[in-house]
Amino acid sequence: MTLNQKYQPTSQHKSTRNRKNKIIMFLMVSFFIVFIAKKEVPFIDETLNQFIAPKQTMAKKTCHQRAMELGQKPDFARIMQPGQISKTQQGFLVSQIRVGEMGSNGHEITFNVTCYTDGEGQLVRAEISSGSN
Repeated sequence: MTLNQKYQPTSQHKSTRNRKNKIIMFLMVSFFIVFIAKKEVPFIDETLNQFIAPKQTMAKKTCHQRAMELGQKPDFARIMQPGQISKTQQGFLVSQIRVGEMGSNGHEITFNVTCYTDGEGQLVRAEISSGSN
């Protein structure tokens, strides 16, 4: 038996290595797909955030609900931009929530809302911070 024959990988070692490479490649592609979907699909982003940061997600949902109620026609309101969430000492600040609603002449009216919640995501204060037509 020569030295080269002694250290040749067997077919079992090759198949194990190939299986590991396929699993690693599958995980990398899956991670990449989830990363892109999180950025592009709001439902996936919300679902992942519920697992990663449930209190922040609750704070954002509470603020979105209140932001739509602040308009003149809440039944015809929508969240245009979800805003930025920041941690405060006692809870969360959700700023720059952009809301659009149907105006009296049929055109969309937009306004921004700033909202504070406690640490559990319960509403403390929400107000229209600025607006434009």
